[in-house]
Amino acid sequence: MDCDHIFGSPGACNFNMEGGSWEQSCQLSQDTDDDFDWRISHKTETEGGPQSDHSPDGEGNFLYIHSATQREGDVAKVTTTNPFPASIGLCHLRFWFFMYGSTRMGTLKVYTSGTSGTPLLMWATTGNHGNQWTYANIILSNTVDFRVTFQAEVGGDMWTDIALDDISYTAECMVAGPVTPQPLTCDAEQFQCAYSFQCIPKSWWCDGLPDCADQSDEEHCPTALPGTVPPQGRCPAKNFQCSDHSCLPSIVRCDGVFDCPDGEDEHSCRKFMDRLFGNLHCSS
Repeated sequence: MDCDHIFGSPGACNFNMEGGSWEQSCQLSQDTDDDFDWRISHKTETEGGPQSDHSPDGEGNFLYIHSATQREGDVAKVTTTNPFPASIGLCHLRFWFFMYGSTRMGTLKVYTSGTSGTPLLMWATTGNHGNQWTYANIILSNTVDFRVTFQAEVGGDMWTDIALDDISYTAECMVAGPVTPQPLTCDAEQFQCAYSFQCIPKSWWCDGLPDCADQSDEEHCPTALPGTVPPQGRCPAKNFQCSDHSCLPSIVRCDGVFDCPDGEDEHSCRKFMDRLFGNLHCSS
């Protein structure tokens, strides 16, 4: 069986080499327009990250970001040095990732980008996935020859390291395929972009921030009516989300003071208090 394509493709790698040579060996390069760089090691500096790689004996290396010295929202990107031929719905990227250690984990994203440099989001995940390596198998598509970028975003504390290991591509990735749009099927927990062959988490739909390359995730959104509470979901637990996506401690909800820019933390308070305390009535 010919398996040369597994580690012969651009960016395919198990990272089991000396620390200074992994970029050349893996045909990956650190981006110059990000905030910090990826590293390789056999364990992370913080206990929230993996303490061994994905191999059966756990003796190898993996690629990771060290979040303890970074700010929330900082990103690190690594990109294949050589392009893949254009194809739609044929090329599969496979890898293992590790995201554990905090309830405020950041985000891991995979993009393809053609000659124009415009990135198309192929896949994304966020949150705590448990103290384990998790498998991902995603479809890569682009109508022109493309490179693949892994982007990791730092979460809300020092325990938000993100790691990658055993990256590989199917043989179809090295052969140009039809670029006629093929039906794209997203998971049940994902939103399917209308025109750009992307799947994004449903929680990103109509959140005020365009994530699809075609921005279809912010089209035909329900209009927030004056005097109503804005959609919730992007703030941490025990926080209230204002219309401008800022987060406030839940304790300021319905306290008689307008804390959000438009005062929406004081909207629908009768219903909020009834739900919080039930139908309690003072006896006369």
